Amino acid sequence: MGLGIRIEDAFMDGEVHFLARGLNDPYTRRILCFPSDCEGSLLAERVDRLMRDGFIYLLETGSVIHGVRVLGKGYSSIVVAAYHRRHGLGVLKLRRLDSRRDDLSREAESMMKAGGSGVVPELYTYSRDYIFRELIDPLRCRPVEDVLAELSEAGRIKELKKLLRMVFTALWRLDSTRVDHGELNRPGDHVFICRDSVKIIDWESARVSEKPGNLSSFASFILYRFKHSGRILQELGVDRGRARVELKRYKENYSEDSLHRFLEAMGLNTG
Repeated sequence: MGLGIRIEDAFMDGEVHFLARGLNDPYTRRILCFPSDCEGSLLAERVDRLMRDGFIYLLETGSVIHGVRVLGKGYSSIVVAAYHRRHGLGVLKLRRLDSRRDDLSREAESMMKAGGSGVVPELYTYSRDYIFRELIDPLRCRPVEDVLAELSEAGRIKELKKLLRMVFTALWRLDSTRVDHGELNRPGDHVFICRDSVKIIDWESARVSEKPGNLSSFASFILYRFKHSGRILQELGVDRGRARVELKRYKENYSEDSLHRFLEAMGLNTG
């Protein structure tokens, strides 16, 4: 029987799988060789590399995806909770064996370049085969769509305005780093509200750009694609036409002044 860890949020409860036993552990084999199972030198090499880099165990937790409990899965990676001897418990993103990408370093470098914006979880360490970062606490952090829906449905307009101002301002700071996340038109899987801060995960599609679209992508989602868009815009008294004009002006220079004009057009500068 493996060692178990219980965390207040049941989603993060799980069984510990020590890497030192990895060659004989079905969960470790499945994660390190995802999407298949493997044995022999390939598995031994991946286990040895993680152990030499300071990793102690994998924590079997999260949702069941393809028959294995993980925090997430992408086209190029599998994401699990792991414990590191220096950094403690965090999120380990491992390159899949069938990945079209041969290196995760570019994603880590984008995270570092965007780090000054304040929206990037702390990057602990990385290599071509993995990225290890801060765990976004599920007790403190919720998907932005869920929080917006809750505030709108409850008619908590003042809090709704505060939240949107905070998110747009954070995305302006991200735009200022000239890193484009690339997937914020679907913020539900990427943008989290952690009490009084914004955190953004999954930088796989990020790239350096002189015309980043972080704020504009999220704005387009709020204006047109969010299921509560109509209600929110009515509650804020937003004229879509004016908002589009100010958003276009913002994208010309990304200045703080243009940000404030856009916020005003969204009904977010007061109240």
